[in-house]
Amino acid sequence: MSTWAVRRKLQYGGGAIAFLIMIIAIPVFLSLHKSPTCFDGDKNGNELGIDCGGSCVNICGITVRPLVVEWSRALNVSKGIYSVVAYVENLNTDIGAKDTQYVFKVYDENNILITERFGKTEIPADRVFPIFESDIRTGERVPARTFFEFIDEPEWVDGLVFDASEDVIVTSRRITGEDTEPRLDVVIENTSLRDISDIITHAVLFDSDGNAVAASKIVLKFLSRGEEKKLTFTWPLPFDRSIAKIEVHVTVAL
Repeated sequence: MSTWAVRRKLQYGGGAIAFLIMIIAIPVFLSLHKSPTCFDGDKNGNELGIDCGGSCVNICGITVRPLVVEWSRALNVSKGIYSVVAYVENLNTDIGAKDTQYVFKVYDENNILITERFGKTEIPADRVFPIFESDIRTGERVPARTFFEFIDEPEWVDGLVFDASEDVIVTSRRITGEDTEPRLDVVIENTSLRDISDIITHAVLFDSDGNAVAASKIVLKFLSRGEEKKLTFTWPLPFDRSIAKIEVHVTVAL
């Protein structure tokens, strides 16, 4: 066989071997060298933590200020039935969280647990916001202390503000029947150029000493742009103290 023929066979054979190596090597390389993402469970790319910080939307917990629970209280609604409310402050600007789990624990005068109530909430950015639970049944026992805490660490996300105060404003509030059947009428208006869904409105009423007397929550499914809506909060029993201040908090569930 001529030298030229041998060289030709070696070229063909070498090309075939190189082709097979490429077929095997490329998938192996790709499987071992995946491009970093914000959802791969690893700290890679320009992330500051696992799937957070850098170019990721999720914010690393180490870069945010902790939430502050200002107070929590059980409020009597009727015999053996209470509501619980907590005021929480998020000191972080433009950083919020969704579906953050919490628990209320209600104790009697002997510091014995009466009941617990679990729930989850959105955390709006840069504001004080209430967390409210209703229909807490205590039987014959009277709550003396209420404890509130978040169960898990919030999954912080940049831009989750939830604050609808710039778009949905409170145009009026009027309380009547404080010593008979208390009723609070609140009018809200959508001043934005868009329709808004799932508007959460909390009302918290305080006495002259700044102590919460009553609280309630209404979820409005839809408010079209430019629309006004009257919300009515009611309580079955007279208040035992005069109302000196009414706070209405409006947020949007995203």
